[in-house]
Amino acid sequence: MGVIVLRSDAMQTSWQRERMEENKVIKKYTLVARAAADKSKKHGKAICSAGITPEDGLIRVFPLLTETRMKAWNTYEVNVDKCRTDTREETWKADVSYAPTEIGKEDRYECLGMLAENNLATSIRQLNAERKSLAVIIPDQINEMWFDMRDKAGADWGKESVLERPRIAFNLAGKTHQLQILEMGCYEWLRNSRNKPAQLWDNLRLTDRDYRHMFLIGNMARYKTSWMIIAVMQIKLSLWKHESVLSVGQLEKQTGVNTCSRWEQVRVDLCKISTREH
Repeated sequence: MGVIVLRSDAMQTSWQRERMEENKVIKKYTLVARAAADKSKKHGKAICSAGITPEDGLIRVFPLLTETRMKAWNTYEVNVDKCRTDTREETWKADVSYAPTEIGKEDRYECLGMLAENNLATSIRQLNAERKSLAVIIPDQINEMWFDMRDKAGADWGKESVLERPRIAFNLAGKTHQLQILEMGCYEWLRNSRNKPAQLWDNLRLTDRDYRHMFLIGNMARYKTSWMIIAVMQIKLSLWKHESVLSVGQLEKQTGVNTCSRWEQVRVDLCKISTREH
């Protein structure tokens, strides 16, 4: 549904080589989601984040130190550095010697509109073919949610701190996918509410027919056809009215970016999905 420009291997290699030599400050990085903290050889533990920028669109910034306080839909100025170990073009390496500086808070629905405008994929097969590593999808149907269980918890932080590995099975473009959720908030809930893990699904409104969902997904650096859910973004259908499109229309007037028609199509798609049986 989105138009993504393909690069030849030669062009992509040249582009990556050029970017690896570049240090810069991203003036406006609007955080969309953070994955649960994971082990880092250099920093002990670190967080991978995803967000949107006016210049580069949807990108990945890591590592963020666990003591770095950032909130979804807030905008930050971040310093990024060379990224020699990750060839995914959306990836930037955070310069941890500079703490991100908060510069404002954005409207959630305008951000969702921008995400859908440029990053909505019709299938995971499309993403693999186009060598993308970040995207948003709207599942046709959510089939099942469950937990893969570990034998024992490890560290007292991040995804190693709980036994459960939340997973979702869903249909998209005629195929069934089973992806693990990596969203930080899910693991914090599981860690702090050990006696009621199943309530996680209610928190995400995955069984509530009054809500539809967009998934922010990302692939793995080493296994680029293996995908994870970085964020589950729920949208109440009663709010999915023309007024929400108009707010994006105001953004269009300011930026000159034609997001309104695309957002309307996403709204229509979600309303169509709402009439299907789960």
